[in-house]
Amino acid sequence: MPMATHPVQSELAWITGLSQAVGAGLGEAAAPLRLEEGQLDFLWRLGQECAAQRRHEDSLACFAALVNFRLNQPAYLDAMASTLFQLGRVEEALAAFRILDLLDPFKPQHTLSVAQCLLPLGRAEEAFHLLGVVVEHCRDDPSQSSVLQRAQALRDLLRISDGHRH
Repeated sequence: MPMATHPVQSELAWITGLSQAVGAGLGEAAAPLRLEEGQLDFLWRLGQECAAQRRHEDSLACFAALVNFRLNQPAYLDAMASTLFQLGRVEEALAAFRILDLLDPFKPQHTLSVAQCLLPLGRAEEAFHLLGVVVEHCRDDPSQSSVLQRAQALRDLLRISDGHRH
């Protein structure tokens, strides 16, 4: 008797198939794939649950599908970029965070994320500059205090590791 498939596994199989169909370039003759709001919400919750369980490949499948269907939703792209970073796919994460930074240039968290991606790529000078931009942007905005603290801490670490050249 075949083993019963865990509900999450069958849902992930559906998402994987969906992502592959989107990525395959369906052509103009194919009917456009559409997801209802409930399906998008389900994918979001499932991606979040997989991320909480540190099942980053599975959460990436969910978030990538969401981005394919709703690129205009920054939360989806942010979740995908963060997951890519968690998986060590830093260059892909950097590209996604740069898109977020362009889509919403007044959100310093995106610029901070870009800087964080630059560090493992050995681009400390560029990261240091962006962290300065974040600090300046957040300095007088109490709602950005946690972003400010993280940016300042990273800048301080870069100063120490670089022998105080900055």
